[in-house]
This record gives sequence, structure tokens and C-alpha cells, in this order.
Amino acid sequence: MEVQIDGGPWRAAELDDRRRARKRDGFAWRFWTFHWGRPGPGEHTVRSRAYDVEGNLQPAPDDPFLASKVTYWESNGQVTRHVQIS
Repeated sequence: MEVQIDGGPWRAAELDDRRRARKRDGFAWRFWTFHWGRPGPGEHTVRSRAYDVEGNLQPAPDDPFLASKVTYWESNGQVTRHVQIS
């Protein structure tokens, strides 16, 4: 599991085994934590990505594989969020 802040380098996040989601057919959501420190005010972009048990990287948003997906539920791509710090 890795996290990228504002387009910077990818950094390791910790998987939270205390709140593990139920596995279904080999797929599962996982909670994670990342110690960001004290971010400055303004909008920040936070992107997360994971690896599967075989070491395959979660696809980036511009991956052609994701272009064939019709709904959000079909996408297994990296997740990007915008966070506003006041």
C-alpha cells in the first residue's frame, strides 16, 4: 500500500489489520493509515495504490484497461481524493 501527496514520491502506508473487511472471492477492501505530518493550508491531492498478493500494481487513472469500465464499481484503479486544509 502506498500514498502520494500532491504528486510527490510514493510513500508506504500501513495496512490496518484491526479493521479488515470481509473477503469475497479473493477481493477485499483494506483500511490503511498514513502519517502525513502537518500539511499546509489549501487543497491537497492524495492518491493511494495497492499491490495484490502477486505483486501486480493497481492501475493508474489513465490506464487503458480502466477505459473499458462503465461504472465506478467496475474500476479497480488507484483512488485520488482532494483534501481541503484550512
